[in-house]
Amino acid sequence: MAEKCFPTLQELRGFGIDADVWRKFINGEIDEVNLNRNGIDVETLLTWKARVMEIAQQAAGMQTYLTKEEADAAQPQPSGTPAQVTNDPDPANNGNWVSDGSQWVWSGVQPVSEGALAEVSGLAESALELASSPAVFEGDFATEPDGPDSVEFSITGPSGRSIASFYADGGWAFPWQGEFATEEDDSAIAFAFVSRKTGHIFLGFDAAGNSVVGGGANFDSLPKSREILPPGSTYLSYKTPVVLPETDSFVNEAPWNFAPTTEVLYGLIDDLVAEFPDYLEKTVLGQDSVGNDIIMVRAVPAGYWTRWYPENAPEALKKPKVVLLGSTHGSEKPAAVANYQFLRDVCERWKEDERLGFLRWGMELVYIPVVTPSGYNDSVNGNYLNASGVNINRNYPTGWNESADPNKGPSPASEIETQLMLGVFAQESDACVIIDHHNAGSLNAEPEPYAVWLGTETGKTIEIARLVADHMMMYVRREFPAVDQSNSKITRIVDSFDGSCAKHVQIGMGFAGFTLETGSGIPVGGQINNQRANQIHAVETITTLIFECVKNENERRKRETVLPNE
Repeated sequence: MAEKCFPTLQELRGFGIDADVWRKFINGEIDEVNLNRNGIDVETLLTWKARVMEIAQQAAGMQTYLTKEEADAAQPQPSGTPAQVTNDPDPANNGNWVSDGSQWVWSGVQPVSEGALAEVSGLAESALELASSPAVFEGDFATEPDGPDSVEFSITGPSGRSIASFYADGGWAFPWQGEFATEEDDSAIAFAFVSRKTGHIFLGFDAAGNSVVGGGANFDSLPKSREILPPGSTYLSYKTPVVLPETDSFVNEAPWNFAPTTEVLYGLIDDLVAEFPDYLEKTVLGQDSVGNDIIMVRAVPAGYWTRWYPENAPEALKKPKVVLLGSTHGSEKPAAVANYQFLRDVCERWKEDERLGFLRWGMELVYIPVVTPSGYNDSVNGNYLNASGVNINRNYPTGWNESADPNKGPSPASEIETQLMLGVFAQESDACVIIDHHNAGSLNAEPEPYAVWLGTETGKTIEIARLVADHMMMYVRREFPAVDQSNSKITRIVDSFDGSCAKHVQIGMGFAGFTLETGSGIPVGGQINNQRANQIHAVETITTLIFECVKNENERRKRETVLPNE
């Protein structure tokens, strides 16, 4: 007869079992050694089953008594004689006993019910699922060394069940999903422990690592997507908690505070160029009429090893090129800052977003941060005109004569800013698209509220505009639930103005071109116009438009490829 009893469920939960031990516990062979990190042999379910069968086989020769008193009255029995007590008034006496020749001794082998085995198996499966999945928390947990020797921090639910234990290095010692009693309140959650099955937060911590909230709390005030939150707060997206950065996130303040002058914005760009010197290159194109620099940044991904010398390599090996302009109207600082954030995302976040990864390695970007620096630097909010009082987006040659704008300038391309842009377009004649990013419109504007304006001239580019508009109608409603959830129109697809950049590059130069205007007025909670939401929305719009343009260029090239035997 085996001498080892089955561990209780509470003992099993305290063993500090990790994912590999659970996996062997579920799938291992009979008598297979299965040591956990505490050096305890947890064995396997098949070993436990074999022990149950051993008990059943012994049952044929086992003496059965209703009470312990009846069993004691049957002594003496030969040493090793098994007996079972089934219905004693004291439940602790019910179970298997073995005679030592004079009295009954509690057996080291006790029957395991089917229900108990099912509970243990379910416990193991759930723990294995959680332990094998990506981490469901961010940040460092405060240590409370109350558990087993190697466990630094444990979470125990109101039922006494161990919900989770962690080693000193933050690794799982024992994971579990369950309920947790409210400890304080949910006003200062910095990161949270979340059930991956239900998305339910059952433990939250403040920035110092103190436990501040559990499952009994009212979570109505917690956001369910990206809006509202200050730095360091937690949000849920697809049931995964994410800790927003404590610093260095422009969307937590108005763009005119984040980059009030071109000097500040150019400084941020210089930092990015210094961080990615083999990918980004900055050039000063020239100065405007009052001496402000107008700069260009070129982002060029790695090319290919070929059997051609670089100067003779075929045009087909060139990556699709995109030209992106910002602050043609200097007062439209949100567009300029969103463009900067897009470039930074391509550099820093391409591993997190498949579209950014596609663009980081498959697109050449020519980026003009500020077309009209004199307007950008004019007071706090900026001036949409340049230092000479000209609207640069009515100063381009195509349609200039037809434009009724009184600020279109004395003649087509009369302004230095326009001339420098025309020089860029001529130099980048292989670009697949030129995008001039502006700010206009609002979801608060009646009678036609809109968050995205896409101005373009041809049927082919309208198709791209339609795809972007469809995505953004979905995106803004999904990410910002306070936006009107009806079937209302919140995007515009129109032609461009006479004398504008987009009209000239399309009609006058033959490029694909867009006037992109991202708006304001995205509501969050009780706010009818949240700057952070506006900027997140703008960056998503830029990313989507550029992604669709580059993807379209790749598809065009494939359509024009002539394969053998065609």
